Amino acid sequence: MVRCKGSKLWHASTTVIGCFAVAAAIAATAESVAGQQLPGNVLKIGNSGGFTSSARDKQQEEGAQQSLSDFIKSQTGFNNVLTQDKSWDSLAQKMSKGEIHVGVFQGYEFAWAKAKYPKLEAIALPINLHRNPVAKIIVRKNKEASIKSFDDLKGKTLTIPANGQPYLRLFIDKLAHEKSTTADKYFSKINTPENLEDALDDVVDGKDVAAVVDQAALDAFKRRKPGRFNQLQEIAHSTPFPPIVIADYNDVLSPETKQTLKDGLMMSHLLEKGQTLLTLFHLTEIVSVPRDFDKVLEETRKNYPPPETKTAVKAER
Repeated sequence: MVRCKGSKLWHASTTVIGCFAVAAAIAATAESVAGQQLPGNVLKIGNSGGFTSSARDKQQEEGAQQSLSDFIKSQTGFNNVLTQDKSWDSLAQKMSKGEIHVGVFQGYEFAWAKAKYPKLEAIALPINLHRNPVAKIIVRKNKEASIKSFDDLKGKTLTIPANGQPYLRLFIDKLAHEKSTTADKYFSKINTPENLEDALDDVVDGKDVAAVVDQAALDAFKRRKPGRFNQLQEIAHSTPFPPIVIADYNDVLSPETKQTLKDGLMMSHLLEKGQTLLTLFHLTEIVSVPRDFDKVLEETRKNYPPPETKTAVKAER
């Protein structure tokens, strides 16, 4: 059975986006991959985690896992195992040992992992409209005219959508750290509505002073609710983040298998089943890795240094 524990699947949790959408894309296109040689004849896909579960979602989650497992098997006949790891560092370590063939990381996590394990290589990038997403702090016009920067939000309420990208919180934590405090102490309260639209609605309605969302969510809100969108304004934004990264490690996969997998992933949005599943998980397509990607990773590490990890394994030389 396919396993990807701890998700909030029906709320489109972003790490589940990485784990399940990649598996779905593989399922929709991997018939040719299945013919390639794999270690143990099973493609092992690992996910770096980064979200919390909700007890009320357990039953739905189990049903979704089984459905995905059946879908992969029926579409390809290809044996797949999906696992959620406890951290990006643990996942990278397992990939270095050949225990996991394909890893799915948040972009900033991959930046950290790549520095420690240089033989990690990005295969493709799942995106939602924007190749390099940006986090934005949004407030209401007029009512919050006195709020012009992050400094003006001290002691105010902030809303971060529960199903938003993890880099939204990373951005807020960085800004708070620059003020020599934590986000939880900087704001009077941090609310977590279920989705991005609710977060922006709460700002328009005055329930919260500010929201942090990404550009794709803001674009969607503008399309769906242009009148409400016009009541909002941006007061701060992050530098571009790398998107979700699908990666492998050195020569664990054969060059032929890797290329076929890469080609299949990037074709997923052209296939009906692939497009349906990408849309379900709020993705638009899976794209190739740009030539300047290492520069993006380096800039990410500079702006967001990796946390200390407890893994005892030494970094690669």
